[in-house]
Amino acid sequence: MTAAPLQDVTVVEVAQGVAGPFCGRMLAAFGADVIKVEPPKGDRTRRADPRLPSVEDAEASALYLYLNMGKRGATLDRRSADGAAAFSRLLEGADVLIGDERAVDSPLPDGMIRASLSPFGSTGPYARWRSSPLVSLALGGFLYLSGDEDREPLMIPGYQSECLAGLHAYAGVLMALCDRDRTGIGRVVEVSEIETLAALHQFTTVMHTYGGLVRRRHGARWENQGGYGRYPITVLPCKDGYVSYAVSTEGQWELLFPMIGRPELLEEPRFATFVERRERADEIDAILIDWMKDKTRREIFQLAAGSWSEPAAPLLELDEVLADPQLVHRRFFAEIDHPDAGTLTYPTAPFKMSLTPPTFKRAPKLGEHTNEIIAPSTAVGRAQASTAAPNVIPANAGIQSACPQPGVDPASVPPSTPPCEPTSGSQGRLSRDSLDSGVRRNDSQPQDEHPGILSDVRILDLTRVWAGPLATRILADFGAEVIKISDPRAPLDRVNGTNNKLNRNKSSVALRLDHEEGRRMFLELVAVSDVVVENFRPRVMRNFELTYERLREVRPDVIMCSMPGFGTTGDYADYPAFGPSVEAMTGLPSMMGYEGGPPRTSSLAYPDPIAGLNAVAAMMTALRHRRRTGQGQFIDVALTEGPICQIGERVVAHSRTGEQPARAGNAHPDHAPYGVYTAAGDDEWIAVCVTSDAEWRALCELMDAPALASDPAYRDAPGRVARRAELDATVAEWSRVRDAGTAASALQARGVAAGRVSNNRQLLDDAHLNARGFFAEIVEPDIGVKKYPGQPIRMDGAPSAMLPPAMPQWKPSARLGEHSRQVMTELLGMTPQRTDRLERAETVGAFTEDD
Repeated sequence: MTAAPLQDVTVVEVAQGVAGPFCGRMLAAFGADVIKVEPPKGDRTRRADPRLPSVEDAEASALYLYLNMGKRGATLDRRSADGAAAFSRLLEGADVLIGDERAVDSPLPDGMIRASLSPFGSTGPYARWRSSPLVSLALGGFLYLSGDEDREPLMIPGYQSECLAGLHAYAGVLMALCDRDRTGIGRVVEVSEIETLAALHQFTTVMHTYGGLVRRRHGARWENQGGYGRYPITVLPCKDGYVSYAVSTEGQWELLFPMIGRPELLEEPRFATFVERRERADEIDAILIDWMKDKTRREIFQLAAGSWSEPAAPLLELDEVLADPQLVHRRFFAEIDHPDAGTLTYPTAPFKMSLTPPTFKRAPKLGEHTNEIIAPSTAVGRAQASTAAPNVIPANAGIQSACPQPGVDPASVPPSTPPCEPTSGSQGRLSRDSLDSGVRRNDSQPQDEHPGILSDVRILDLTRVWAGPLATRILADFGAEVIKISDPRAPLDRVNGTNNKLNRNKSSVALRLDHEEGRRMFLELVAVSDVVVENFRPRVMRNFELTYERLREVRPDVIMCSMPGFGTTGDYADYPAFGPSVEAMTGLPSMMGYEGGPPRTSSLAYPDPIAGLNAVAAMMTALRHRRRTGQGQFIDVALTEGPICQIGERVVAHSRTGEQPARAGNAHPDHAPYGVYTAAGDDEWIAVCVTSDAEWRALCELMDAPALASDPAYRDAPGRVARRAELDATVAEWSRVRDAGTAASALQARGVAAGRVSNNRQLLDDAHLNARGFFAEIVEPDIGVKKYPGQPIRMDGAPSAMLPPAMPQWKPSARLGEHSRQVMTELLGMTPQRTDRLERAETVGAFTEDD
């Protein structure tokens, strides 16, 4: 039986809320013994919504049940002498501690890795500020971009900033574990929600730094500014609901009108360019709506995506997500029994691994394992793994290249399945000679240069657009040698801020994979690399004959990560998928929208950054496994699956109640005033979240409204919620003449969670982010200095873990083919005759200063 990647790791989790437990859930899924230490009354999420009916109070929260799958649980009063002593013993046998910046003040054992997660980090002006999902989205720049342009910004439902921070923390912990395996040194991994969000914008900040534009909201439609617009990227009604379109290329546009039986419209001059199409969005919408009015979502999806290769997707509610045939085929959901809550359906993991699939057990009951965990004579470790939750479910998702699981007849595995025997990590490797001009040094790097913690990893990056380049960029930020493979015919665009932001710290090889000699050269690169990443539709790599099986022939321990829209198997596998369209299938938009209004998508292509983070998590999991066993494997990351994992509590609750959450704008079901209110200035807003009676009195004091504070109608939360509209109007009247940042600071000083709803300019100027050194200034060739979001995973307090001081060491995005000749000669040892032949045949493109 293949060892789990983290089965030798013991984790102590004292974090409450969502971010830390989300990280711990993933660690447990891949084999770590995660010990959840709760106060005597339990983690606060045990009392959080959504709650299951007719279940004991401490076990009724679907949020708790989802976040704490696979963990052991103990209750401990760490303020008492006995509790503190027991906790110290617990830490002595642990490898990782998950908490917030104030969770543990005492020194930790040597070699321990500490993951600290918080809304704003341990330093900076906001370090002690309070937050909420709404406030984090506001200060992180996400909130401003969603919703109608003539209304208040609209939040993405759930605990999005916390889940994204948890994903970053998981990747950071895996990096720290890999580093400790090699050096014996433990690290402090710090992740804040505000930096997590600020780092995950696609082109929000570069719209300002490259074009001086403030990115705005556009309702259900995509951008209409500075050449970023594409149309139709929108959500439109049909016979039985809504369909999301993401027509992003000229080729897709040329298929749209023929698909609806109106090819003559392609000749219309008024639709000649994307800019003109966006300006005439009303006309295009009317044409499409008229065609869609007698067709169902599924009919349109099958015709558009299935027959015409047009990116369109049905907007699904939660019951339809649970029944979706693609997700069912991929075994994305698992039914798990809980002694109090009963059998519930859970999303499993946001990526599939062929050799080390995750396993899932139920969450622990309150204090269930206290005696076995904190008994003085009991050693903490894997040997003490709980037997109280025996229903372990492998999330094996039916990947065609998956290795057979225990109990599976090997004869039943398809012939194309790669062998699962351990392979030597050194087979087929060439020496890692250093590359100049931005290609990072490895074996030959002097010890006093403190190479990045991933400097022994070489990655071949075939990815495009956003999710894939983001994933490889994160790894490059931490020292991985990333060689980006691009088509030599790709346009050279040095003023593309998005490209420059996503491709820093990488080298560039221009190589045509549609040439036989190009594929041969690519396989030579595979033979001396560790990871191959691509985000084509599955048929592309098959057509190139560069499948995982083929790569293993030249590098048996290679890790291959594929990132298609719907995964590599199933009926939808080769359907086109772009973030704005497939978001509709995740269930998020069905819950997002103004009260009483239609569903809304995020306007952020939100599945993309989630997929990028999940790809990093998966690759780090596979790298850690390979370092321990010598085995590579195949990774399958579907764009659609990550966002569902970030509303897992809603899926769990729905599997019991069958209830579809109502769209409620920014309102909270249990608290008021809680929302987004207008502030002084053009399109200026402030998020205010009152969650207790004391906070209500503090707000009234700041508004100089003592009569409100003493009014019995508003004295408690139920009364305030019942009069939500009145309170919202009152707060808006107060805030509309006040600067959003100043008002937020005043509220925070009184203990009320609040924050400016930052646009891109304000995000770049944010005092907290700049005080923490979050942004990186990089000198771009032929352009000058540009400011970019930095790296939200901080190691030992530094802005990044690559080279101290980190930021000045980062390298700009390479010119197309800038390193082609170096890679051919220095890495692959090609003769001058062969390199000249490849260039003459235009199989390889090499950058020159004349380009």
